[in-house]
Amino acid sequence: MRLLRSVLLLAALLVLGACVHEPFAGTPGQPEPPTRECDPDTVYFNQELLPLFRGQCGSSGCHDAAAASDGVRMDTYANIVNTADVDPFDPNGSKLYQVLTDSDPDKRMPPPPASAWDPDLIERVRLWILQGARETDCAGCDSTEVSYAQDLDPLFASACRSCHSGAFPPNGVSIQNYDDVATLVADGRLLGVLKGTGYAAMPPGGPLDDCRITQIEAWILQGAPND
Repeated sequence: MRLLRSVLLLAALLVLGACVHEPFAGTPGQPEPPTRECDPDTVYFNQELLPLFRGQCGSSGCHDAAAASDGVRMDTYANIVNTADVDPFDPNGSKLYQVLTDSDPDKRMPPPPASAWDPDLIERVRLWILQGARETDCAGCDSTEVSYAQDLDPLFASACRSCHSGAFPPNGVSIQNYDDVATLVADGRLLGVLKGTGYAAMPPGGPLDDCRITQIEAWILQGAPND
């Protein structure tokens, strides 16, 4: 009997020793290392959402560092998570998601007369929160084959179109479709505003990341095709 108890104790120790749990990585406030490849099922905060929040929420007089309307700042990952009441893994419990989807115009963000966000963009925010609201970053930056339809139009939609659309866009600059963008390419304004060279830098909430600007430059050098 003593021998049997010894054998069982040894077996239990071996099992416990083999059961090693990896620490949970990528919690809010702790950026994840950039991934080498971009997973289409993952929402990458720095590439997809930060330009969106800066351009459409963190503009001057709203949720930028100076105004910080209602104490909310939408200019960095930490400020967005902490001041917009983001509850990781729970979109419906996150104030950020609630104000984007609220049917009451007095509570919805962005407030009228601005248009509500496109449902596809709101869905990306929902998925990001559902995936843990992490500061995810996709390091892959392929500028060899840049497609307007697949790569750039979604970027312009998220970072520019909420302001530069409608009947009376700011400074008469519309970015609603390819023809609008092609006009800005032809006269040099597109790269001028993105780089802040000769024009006021855009988006007003902060510049696009270097990868995005490199992709736009490569696309222009390829003749800015509508592909």
